[in-house]
Amino acid sequence: MRNWQLTSADPLSLCLAADARQFHTDYADDQIWELIIGEEQSPALVLETRYGGRCGLARLVPMWVVDGQVVYEASAYNGKPVLHTAWPSYLRLSAQPTLTLSVLMEVWAMTSHAIGGRFTLRNQGDRQLEAGVDLFAQIMTEQQSGKVNIVTLDNGQYALHLPDVGNLQPVILMHAVRVSSSPSPKLAARLSLPPGEQVAIRWVHAARPSLSESLALANHWLYQEDWNSHLERLREINATVPQIETGDPARDASIAMSYRVALGGLVGPVAGAAEPALVLARTPGRGYSPRGDGSDHPDTWRGAPADELYLALTALAPAAPELAQGILRQVLASAAPDGFVDARPGPTGQRSGLLSLPLLASTAWQVHTYSGDRAFLREVFPALVRFFERWFAPDVDRDGDGLPEWQSVAQSAFPGNPAFALTLRGAQNADIRTAEAPDLAALLAGEARSLLLMADLLGEKAVAVSVQRRLDSLQRHLDALWDAATGAYRYRDRDAHVTAPGLLVAEGPGDQTLFPALDLQPANRLIVRVEGGRDHRPAMRLTLEGIGADGRAIVETLGAEDFLWHRGFGVATTAGIFARIDRAIPEGLSRVYTVQVRSVDWTRQNAALLLPLWAGNGDPDRRARLIATLTDPTRYWRPYGISIVPADDPAFDPAQREGIGGVWPLWNTLLVEALIDAGRPDLAAQLLERLLAARTHTLTTEKAFRAGYNSDAPEGLGERNPISGIAPLHLLWRLMGFVILSPRRVAIGGTYALPWPVRVRQHGVTVQRSADGALITFASGTKRRVRSARWQIVVDDAAPEPSESAAGRYQPTPPPGPRQRKGSNGRQQVLVRVRPDKPDPSDPLA
Repeated sequence: MRNWQLTSADPLSLCLAADARQFHTDYADDQIWELIIGEEQSPALVLETRYGGRCGLARLVPMWVVDGQVVYEASAYNGKPVLHTAWPSYLRLSAQPTLTLSVLMEVWAMTSHAIGGRFTLRNQGDRQLEAGVDLFAQIMTEQQSGKVNIVTLDNGQYALHLPDVGNLQPVILMHAVRVSSSPSPKLAARLSLPPGEQVAIRWVHAARPSLSESLALANHWLYQEDWNSHLERLREINATVPQIETGDPARDASIAMSYRVALGGLVGPVAGAAEPALVLARTPGRGYSPRGDGSDHPDTWRGAPADELYLALTALAPAAPELAQGILRQVLASAAPDGFVDARPGPTGQRSGLLSLPLLASTAWQVHTYSGDRAFLREVFPALVRFFERWFAPDVDRDGDGLPEWQSVAQSAFPGNPAFALTLRGAQNADIRTAEAPDLAALLAGEARSLLLMADLLGEKAVAVSVQRRLDSLQRHLDALWDAATGAYRYRDRDAHVTAPGLLVAEGPGDQTLFPALDLQPANRLIVRVEGGRDHRPAMRLTLEGIGADGRAIVETLGAEDFLWHRGFGVATTAGIFARIDRAIPEGLSRVYTVQVRSVDWTRQNAALLLPLWAGNGDPDRRARLIATLTDPTRYWRPYGISIVPADDPAFDPAQREGIGGVWPLWNTLLVEALIDAGRPDLAAQLLERLLAARTHTLTTEKAFRAGYNSDAPEGLGERNPISGIAPLHLLWRLMGFVILSPRRVAIGGTYALPWPVRVRQHGVTVQRSADGALITFASGTKRRVRSARWQIVVDDAAPEPSESAAGRYQPTPPPGPRQRKGSNGRQQVLVRVRPDKPDPSDPLA
């Protein structure tokens, strides 16, 4: 495995959490940490957590003592910390605090409630060294420093105790320890090191609801577990992760950190499930459920919507296909008998009530391309077909024409859509339920194509006929949504089936009737926007009078309940379609309010309208025009990726501070795939380079991935360290053009368009590929050269088909823990005690 040489100046993302591939983790109380490698006057090494939001910040800081000299600031180090190993739950670093003292530091999150480390101190000098380490703890709660106590135990040990951190009593134990409370409490280890000798000092932090539980857990991991055997198992588990080299160490680090974050997103198993669940952002402020069942977790922990699932599982599949398959099985197992899969099916029954984005069959097919597991496809195929058909039910396809409508802008995976976002001032705020959308048609067509590929592989001919019929209908609808004059797909009204630009119909104070007397050709819906007052919705109504599309008089009244109110403005879209609007009569509003009436603009563009390119339309002229639009640098093709709205949109803001914009992973992923499938891997490779550059810069400067990225500057946007924001690993694999399926089988093909050669090691196989061809070196020593772009399976005939190894199977177990006994009150009691002269009220034995 690669021995990294990364410093604080390199791309890093160093959150630490227990690895669900090794031990079960606690979905309701998963304590997550982050290692900070400091610079200049800050501590060189700090381990931080928020205990899932129970406190503002808690820190553990090591300080080195060498012949009476204290070293902890980064600027004082003789040799700065260097990171060598980075697994989701384990980090290994080296440093040189002084010329004569070197330190190897390991940090390991064993369980959701315990984290520990090992300092190996080595005398590099030619005389005996008096050396040691001090371990400090600091905590901030509500902008104030919290207490840190020293606890004396029956066996003569000492512990640091952070009392009452929410419902926790965290403690720290350390080997060879003495204590000091001046100037602040700390654990200290001192030793004499002869020249060339080394000594290892271990420490463990544990946090449970009672002091005795915390002490017992810390004591167990400090003294009763064989760390080396557990770490060897952890090495076997992480040996399946691909080691990718591109010739650029920073880019390579970004790719490696991406695998860390993706594999670190697994928690559980939860609620009796056989497989771990996926959480979308495993960071120190997340992981704690005060209710104890996860129902109050934030959205990133309440289930993965299909867009995030697509990004996460296609990233996981090359490294751990069985885990990707297991997560998708859980999602499909939550389906109702009629095929309904919730848009956010949480691991403990959380639900959104919306139908999932139609991307599940596409996800399953992509996972299959990495695993080659036909049995998995056969298992999930029936549920995927039922889910696909559920999209054409009457409650989704309101007009029954075979092209369903979005039920919510959140369901569409594009909450900032400039046409339909209901809470953004820069958007027009139309009701997406009234639209027929090319992006939805394209996603459904993509599902159909994936199902057809599965049906062909599985011999499901009858299903293929039914799905093909749906696909043909969707393609006809996409043809109808194409505007040949402008070379763009457009939205259209659900009922009128027309596309029209929007107009300002009327605007005035809230206490006056408006008389626009305006004809609308073609007839169109109206959007009413009310601004002013406070954040609460006023008791109001507004009546619109005019002529309908059928030539008859139409009167529609919008009550207060019809308006979505947000931060001083409210919006509503009419149910009726107006060919003429004569009057708008507000009631219940004062002069501080402004009323604006507009007709819906069905022509406003965004990147989602390019998605039919991904769905595989066969018209070469249409495909060429879409690619030209996509790659126009004055519109979508920006320095750091594809902007979600074109740069000529009035609300365009690449940083999404005052308007709408940014580079968002799903749309960029699908459009890069579209370029590859359209025979333009050269453009896809250019775009991948831009996406990687943004992530590498953010990792270097912010030490975290972000949910989105500024399209015009190297800057991250939104949530820190979500799986969706990692380097686009799936796109990298598609452009590399091979998959290492097993120790003796490699699938390879396609045109190699990356501007740099790659070298990938996995399963004992090394693949080197460039524009000149590929060299495959199997573990047996067999070598195969490949120069053809034709897809093929290269097999090492000299090696037997390997049996499934323990390293290839993830068989996590409940984490080991301290022995317990039942007290007279029935409570579990642990066998580590605080000395009687220092009782603790939370200890059942005190």
